[in-house]
Amino acid sequence: MDETGTLMGYAYSAKVVILRGRATNFKTVDGSREWVSQIDCIGMAGTTIPPFIVFKGHVHTERMWEEAYEALGDCAIGVSKNGWSNQEIGLKWLRHFEHYTRRTKVWQRTAAKAAEEGRNSELIGYRLLVMDGHSSHINVDFIKYCWNHKIIPVCLPPHSTHLLQPLDLVIFSPLKRAYSSKVDEYAARGITGINKEYFLKILGEIRPQIYTKALIRSAFEAVGLLPYNPNRALVRCSARPSTPPPHPAEATILSSPLHPPPPDSAYARSRYQQTILNPEITPEATEACVNSLITHLQSLENSLELL
Repeated sequence: MDETGTLMGYAYSAKVVILRGRATNFKTVDGSREWVSQIDCIGMAGTTIPPFIVFKGHVHTERMWEEAYEALGDCAIGVSKNGWSNQEIGLKWLRHFEHYTRRTKVWQRTAAKAAEEGRNSELIGYRLLVMDGHSSHINVDFIKYCWNHKIIPVCLPPHSTHLLQPLDLVIFSPLKRAYSSKVDEYAARGITGINKEYFLKILGEIRPQIYTKALIRSAFEAVGLLPYNPNRALVRCSARPSTPPPHPAEATILSSPLHPPPPDSAYARSRYQQTILNPEITPEATEACVNSLITHLQSLENSLELL
């Protein structure tokens, strides 16, 4: 599961065709900048559960539910003061997840097979929930609900969702591009001021194009989860931008056996150049550094003897 946010009337920049020689050209854009969040969950079998939409507000009206059902079918709606998820919204979404995954066809087939083989039905029905470390779903109530309902939560490492989260890596980008195109299309037809009703309508139009079984499966393949291949993520993690070759003078110094090879990081290379490659370093300064190192090593040796 993962969450993504959208400014209702925001559209990405796009290239347009205009008459040759025209200095300026105007394009109608929507001015709505109200924030709305969408919590989604996809499964390795290429399935998805209905979306959970978080609007900015205090209460949701019956009319909002009717508009959501008409545009999206089964879905859930929550409200918060800023349109973002919070711990209360996170727990409501977890109940939503429990409702739509508890009696799936896969679960029913597994339970039936277990009954035929005489296995304990209590061991059937567990679900693995992979998520990030957002505070809305890393709290006591959320985790307690998971354990009480056969949900195994797995939290991704910090700052790694762009490598390990299937929704982030494959699904959300085309979803936002498709939404942006629809906002532009509406603006070209003179429909501006995208509100909740229009947002739900656009989302209902683009979701079937994005949340296909093939694309969902490719999302899990891209992060190396199905089929299991951790190298898919490790290759992207270890990729480094190319750097220009060193200056000829530096290359001569670096090739000397008296100097170790430079470190990898940009900051470390900068410090390396300021110390090893700086011609202003005096023998006295070098001797002071060596003496300081000897003192620290002797102190470490004495500590080890005491142990």
